[in-house]
Amino acid sequence: MAVHGLDFLFAVHSPSGGGVDGIKNLYTFAWYAENNESFTNFEGMAEPFGEHVFYTDGHPALGFFWKPIVQLFGLKGLSAHLLSFLIHLSWLLTPIPLFLLFRHFKIRHGIAIAGAIGFTLLAPQILRDGGHYALAYTIALPLSWWLTIRALRDGLPWKQLIVLTLIHTWWLGTHAYLGVMTIVFSSLLLGIEWLRSVKNWKRLLAPIITGIIPIILFLGFLNLTDTHSCRIDTPYGYFDFLSSPRSIFFPQTGPLAEYTSQLGWNTKWEGWSYIGLSAGLMLISFIFWGYQAVRKQQVTWVLVILPSLIAAGVLFLVACGQPFIWIGRSSIENFPVLEQFRGIGRFAWPFYFVLTTLALIMLETFVANRPKAVGTPISVAFFLLLAFEGLYQQRVLDTLRSDVEHPFSFSAPAAYENAINSINTSETDVLLPLPYFHVGSEAYGRFADGNMEEETLLLSYHTGKPTFGAHLTRASLNESRQLLELLASASSPKTIGHELDLTQQVCLINDGTPMDPDEQDWWDRGTEFYNENGIALRSLPLSELIQRTEGAYAPFRPKGANQLDSNEVYFFEPFDSIEQDIQWEGNGHAEYPCDEFSVIYSTEPDSTWLGKRFMATLYMRGPEDACLEGKYQLNAQLIAQYATGDQVDFVALNTPKQASEHPMNGQWAKTYVTFDMTEAIPERLDIMVKGEWRCEGPIKVDALEIVELTN
Repeated sequence: MAVHGLDFLFAVHSPSGGGVDGIKNLYTFAWYAENNESFTNFEGMAEPFGEHVFYTDGHPALGFFWKPIVQLFGLKGLSAHLLSFLIHLSWLLTPIPLFLLFRHFKIRHGIAIAGAIGFTLLAPQILRDGGHYALAYTIALPLSWWLTIRALRDGLPWKQLIVLTLIHTWWLGTHAYLGVMTIVFSSLLLGIEWLRSVKNWKRLLAPIITGIIPIILFLGFLNLTDTHSCRIDTPYGYFDFLSSPRSIFFPQTGPLAEYTSQLGWNTKWEGWSYIGLSAGLMLISFIFWGYQAVRKQQVTWVLVILPSLIAAGVLFLVACGQPFIWIGRSSIENFPVLEQFRGIGRFAWPFYFVLTTLALIMLETFVANRPKAVGTPISVAFFLLLAFEGLYQQRVLDTLRSDVEHPFSFSAPAAYENAINSINTSETDVLLPLPYFHVGSEAYGRFADGNMEEETLLLSYHTGKPTFGAHLTRASLNESRQLLELLASASSPKTIGHELDLTQQVCLINDGTPMDPDEQDWWDRGTEFYNENGIALRSLPLSELIQRTEGAYAPFRPKGANQLDSNEVYFFEPFDSIEQDIQWEGNGHAEYPCDEFSVIYSTEPDSTWLGKRFMATLYMRGPEDACLEGKYQLNAQLIAQYATGDQVDFVALNTPKQASEHPMNGQWAKTYVTFDMTEAIPERLDIMVKGEWRCEGPIKVDALEIVELTN
């Protein structure tokens, strides 16, 4: 509080360091607690579908308890402040489990107290306070580590195992990454200690109880309550948000960070786990001390923390992506559960707490075996340097806050009060930002231009009205597609609308940001009722938005200059199963834009297709610059859909995330979709391509083949 001021526990300013992520993560928790009707389905975004609360980054476990309190006692406006209070309270409390850990490792009181405070100030979770709030709890890992060690020390009593299980379940319900991180670290530590001791099989129940039970509860609740289907199987980013040794030893802020960055030693923000210069220098001395300790057989000061060091080291290797780098990056495709972790660099955080503890153990050992005239100055220098870096990092937090009034507080910022009051909430059912934003599925989406997302979420929160716009973690591909169809031209088919109240109005929002032609068409159809302070609002009957007018089959007609010649079919083994180069033989490839649905082939199935299963294979190629850290990212999809008249039934899609570990043949990737016609035959089968949200185009395709599957 001395560093940040009196508003440390209750934020009064809008965080800006996390960008729209910061605003969205406040909004999802506050909207759920104060406006949501469903217990499990978040209703503020992606109307009329919403999203399961576990996919909103909105502290669902806390929301389950806070929501009934808010709505019972009318505490609207407190929710976002509650998050700030709990996050910062965790910072104030983190030195307690750290101090207990240090005392367990026989570190004297003075060093333990100073180290607990200093390494809390420098904790990597601190900089998550700019937007990733569910990951900003510094107390999570130290508390789990201490409770695990205490349970081991006391013989694994049931009461302590139950407490550890409940805490792990809570962190899973706060953020899946945080929960998995604490569970795996604790379970590895319990397993290592079991291997070191007499292998009592009853003791093996400890990691099962404290680790597997929370995961079963989490997944069981999710599977029972999640009504959204067809999420993306291979989200972008597993190998693109890794940690590295640089993240441990090189700072992310301060003058030294600027110097190391100039040398090309910069670190990635997802893997930030900087232990501080003082701890780093102390650990480097381990190269000499460790040799001397082994030679003199005085290694007890290392052995006491060795199990924790091994457990954290395993997680650090995972954070660096090493297991799959060693055996081949494409091997991650065999582990779909692990492939869901797009920010794996965060798993370096246990290594931060274990390494800093090891540094203190070394400092304690050094001081204890030397005269005060030598030990005291070294201790003072160690903690002065730690204090400087820790306080500097705390000051960096000031740059993560803007001077804008908090958007989700008791009252709206003054600039928006008139706009909010002008919306007739009794006649308005939903908000529609133009330009439209939809982030989350990676396949059907677009980022908001200007400040449209922040302004839309602010209006949504204060009016209690949901928005068609979405910024969610793993949005359903089917639902995302239907929402984007809504924004297509008025002549295009609409598959959305069955859950909307068509007697109500939609409120169109624009802040002067240029719109696409289709969006401009909707805006022109609306009736303006507010235009002040750069915010313009218009009303449009929902029935008009949903109803399709007469016109062309716009979203699905071919857009490419050339169609594939059905005779140009060539056969190759999939790229990931061969090592040698193969010359590409196709010469009839077609090009399509990334941002449109492009039909590349259509056929009219007859009765011979009935009751059979088929596979369409195709070679696709994305932009030349789509190679990220050696992994070829195509960012385009192959899609199959049935069409009968104007009715379209989306049936299958696939995104070739990786052509091979060593991209070949100009980075062509083979992909496929499977589909069947077991009940009815559509009038038309369309094979389409569509770019994902990072695709810059054009998409090149060649060698289409449709074959019957006989097995």
